[in-house]
Amino acid sequence: GTTVSAVERAIRHAIAAAWNNGGLRGIKGDPCTALLTFRRKPTNKGCITAFADMIRLVYGAAIGL
Repeated sequence: GTTVSAVERAIRHAIAAAWNNGGLRGIKGDPCTALLTFRRKPTNKGCITAFADMIRLVYGAAIGL
């Protein structure tokens, strides 16, 4: 019951909110303490790709990947 543009906008908003609150930059600037760190605000595609890679890395064996 939604549109593609609404989903894209929601993803952009979530990325922007996380970026502005420091959630995608690592914890206190230490890249070793976070699984996902970006130097610049990621695009929708870049963020989704990074999340998929993280899930594969962390849970891959448990889900048979």
